[in-house]
Amino acid sequence: MKVRFPLAAILCLALGSCASSGPVEADGVPPERLALLARGINLNNWFSPWANPATYATAFRPAEANFLKRAGFTVCRLPLAPDLLFDSKNPGTPRPVIHEVDNGVRLLLDAGLAVIFDPIHGSSSNAEWESKLYHDPSFLKAVEIYWEALARHYAGFSADRIFFEVMNEPHLSAREKVDPSWWQPVQESLVAAIRRGAPLNTIIVTGEKWGGIDGLLDLKPLKEANLVYSFHWYEPFTFTHQGATWTDPIQAELAGIPYPSSPGSVQEAAAALADPKARERVIRYGSESWDAARVRAGLRRAAEWGAANLVPVFCGEFGVYRKVAPPADRLAWIHDVRTSLESLGIGWSMWDYETDFGLVTYREPSWRRGIQVDAGCLTALGLDATQSVSLPAEPTAADFSSGSIQSLDIPVDAWERLWTRDPGAGAAAMKDDARGTPDAVSITHTGQRDWALPTGLRIDVTPGERLELSSRASLDGMGSLSMELVARRADGTVVSWSYANVPVAPGPERQVVSDFTVQPGVETIEPRWSGSGLVTATVAAFRLRRLSP
Repeated sequence: MKVRFPLAAILCLALGSCASSGPVEADGVPPERLALLARGINLNNWFSPWANPATYATAFRPAEANFLKRAGFTVCRLPLAPDLLFDSKNPGTPRPVIHEVDNGVRLLLDAGLAVIFDPIHGSSSNAEWESKLYHDPSFLKAVEIYWEALARHYAGFSADRIFFEVMNEPHLSAREKVDPSWWQPVQESLVAAIRRGAPLNTIIVTGEKWGGIDGLLDLKPLKEANLVYSFHWYEPFTFTHQGATWTDPIQAELAGIPYPSSPGSVQEAAAALADPKARERVIRYGSESWDAARVRAGLRRAAEWGAANLVPVFCGEFGVYRKVAPPADRLAWIHDVRTSLESLGIGWSMWDYETDFGLVTYREPSWRRGIQVDAGCLTALGLDATQSVSLPAEPTAADFSSGSIQSLDIPVDAWERLWTRDPGAGAAAMKDDARGTPDAVSITHTGQRDWALPTGLRIDVTPGERLELSSRASLDGMGSLSMELVARRADGTVVSWSYANVPVAPGPERQVVSDFTVQPGVETIEPRWSGSGLVTATVAAFRLRRLSP
């Protein structure tokens, strides 16, 4: 039986209060599920294309999920790299790494959060997928089989708290000479596949044109009833993506762009730009007078489309690149978007939890230690700014450098990806101890040239001090394996790629120790493993210890 309910009223109950333009009726989505979509966050750095596979098991911790729930979030959007679980030769059977994703989904559900499952995510990865979905019927069929299998699997976790999102930001029309309408029948086919696997779960759909409001307005509502219609909002782009090097060269030059904007407020930022096209972009942004009223007027287009079609809409992403944007202006924009969405009865999910748009940052990002919650961001989102992440105290590289601790353990679950000079010639996988804690990495290298497994952790040191780096390792094969440090000057330039190098002889696991004195000119060190040729090896965590002179 279909359920009819006033959409705006349901979301207003979840959000607190709002001044909606009027009740909107939607067909098929239980009201309690829309309430779950009230306040969300994207977990961008867990299983996405740019995540580190070696840290799938530890990249997001139960204490962090509990923090999000206490702060007032209701849902987490979980982006997955498109090929993470997809095997084109056997699309009905997800890859074995699904057990890591299962653990992540359970972690979020156990914390009382809903989950938006988004398994085809990543703009660069999507490009190949979209082209095949449009041009290759056999690939579309394979993805239908894949989606049906995923839906059936995760529907068993929860019918009410698992939402399935068809695909992130379709935009083939921006890359090929195709009409955006290509997406309509493809999405309908994928929705049908999801529904075969999950008869009861709510599905999230979107429009073309990068999933923005323009693409939503072009979309014809699907016949399927139990759907939510998503859009993303990053307007004005000149402000939200200032300094973003992956967008375009002009945008990458921008810095110090204010919000709200006016002709007078942008004069200083525009004058600082050497490129006349960049200045023109900033001046135009100032003339557009972006403020809370203009933000709400833009978002109202989505609300009015949902009202006209009697369907619920949801803002799946919004955020500001925090590395460059003025901090107070970033928070003002987040506040204005959030309050506008809530006043229009639209649930939201901010981009993102961590990384360059994040709610949290780290004193040591590569190691994910020293977590810092942006209380101002929580306030801008209307959430509980008194909440923090309760993690056991962990010694940091800064503690070692200051002398407050004399030894520092560098666990394997914080290391970076394996690098190989021969593309695709190597693989690294975590190994757990008897308690299930990652304590070693197995390395297989089939190329002839060099490779490296960096920790990514740069530790400040003082010339003249005596240090000891130790670990354990085993080696099989004709190639080489060494424990070493990358030594750098204060400005980051490399002094040596193989500082205090200790070769490992072939054979079973043994202790590897390097005792060295920091030479003049060396200001930071980064432990790592390196080698070349055919190698099968297992390497353990590092320990750095300060010795007596």
